[in-house]
Amino acid sequence: MTKLIGVQHGDYSYDPFTGETVHEIKRPGGGLIQKIVNFPEGTRIGVEYMDEKDWETVRHHLEHLQKDLPPDHEKLSYHQDNPARSYWEYLIGVSRAFGHEIVFLEKPGVWLEYNDASMKTSKLKEEVIEDTENGDYFDHLLKLLKLNEDIHRAKTEGDLIVIIKREEGMLEAIRSYNPDVAIAGIGHTDYWAANPDEMMKKYGITFEDYMTEIIKDDKYIPRKDQVFTEKAVSDPHNVFLRKGLGRAKNFLEKGRITSVKPDYVGTWDIEYPSRGFFEMFIEEKGKDGFLRGRIEDCLGSADFECTPSPGRFDFSKRYRENECARNTQKGWIEYESEGDEKKGYFHGYYESTPSIFEGCHFKIGFFIRKYPREIEKTPLNMALAWYELKEGQLPLF
Repeated sequence: MTKLIGVQHGDYSYDPFTGETVHEIKRPGGGLIQKIVNFPEGTRIGVEYMDEKDWETVRHHLEHLQKDLPPDHEKLSYHQDNPARSYWEYLIGVSRAFGHEIVFLEKPGVWLEYNDASMKTSKLKEEVIEDTENGDYFDHLLKLLKLNEDIHRAKTEGDLIVIIKREEGMLEAIRSYNPDVAIAGIGHTDYWAANPDEMMKKYGITFEDYMTEIIKDDKYIPRKDQVFTEKAVSDPHNVFLRKGLGRAKNFLEKGRITSVKPDYVGTWDIEYPSRGFFEMFIEEKGKDGFLRGRIEDCLGSADFECTPSPGRFDFSKRYRENECARNTQKGWIEYESEGDEKKGYFHGYYESTPSIFEGCHFKIGFFIRKYPREIEKTPLNMALAWYELKEGQLPLF
């Protein structure tokens, strides 16, 4: 069996007033280094990295993709131009210095695909939808929404390549090379450690002795400390981040988050409709029309409560603590909407409280309607309907 170590491979701290980098973590902490030193000489260590010539292939490919871009086009940075490169190279150097064998778990092919996907996203972001004089408002809006949908899809496809497809390649390498120890980013390893049945069924791998090195922020000064844990437990937020990408993949391929028929579908993001797509499931009906159930989206699983009234569908939603992404809004989120009960659609606003603006509240539009409906283009149609209703027009379903 392979010992598994999850790490946060490099990080920055910024001065909140100047925005300058004031602290960088470019190498493993003392606890992890001591663990590597103590391994028996000749230990085979698999790392989330490639040979230098492979990285050069990736870098030259990205440079080639960008060589004909106009001067004002934002250039993509080479992935290895960050503290992660120094982190892995230091770890590899120490391992070899103490007589261990390094096994590279990555190959350049996936990174070349990611370069292509990143360029596609970058070019879409540079597109401008010109607003012609006396032009049709909804025609212009539709073009903008379609562009945003294309951007979101392209970015999601890139995320799926650089996280899920790359992860699959690393697990195949672990199965093939069978290293004594595997060290990879904690976003991957937390998921692997939390899903042993999946690892065995898909890859024939059993991990043992899960260990982690995580970075903890100092609350009062711009410094980050590395903490090594011998008997680690997966962080549920990291586990869901990976699960959320699986949901995004399912939505791109099938137009659904889950495989179960929902009672309602909607979007809480009328600017990037597919990003905010959600499915609502009514699980309890009480007196006076009271409803309780759950909502599923790419950020997590949430509970909701609702007491509908004529012409309105107001509800409260709260993400479950250990079943959502880390930066998901905490506490109850209030959704207020009006609509047509017979036709089964409602539109309105909810309050968002971004973590970086604690205490501030922003009203954001959302749309919800009964299922079943046509699913393939539902988020885009719902967002457009929201704008139509705000302009006093009936939605064009």
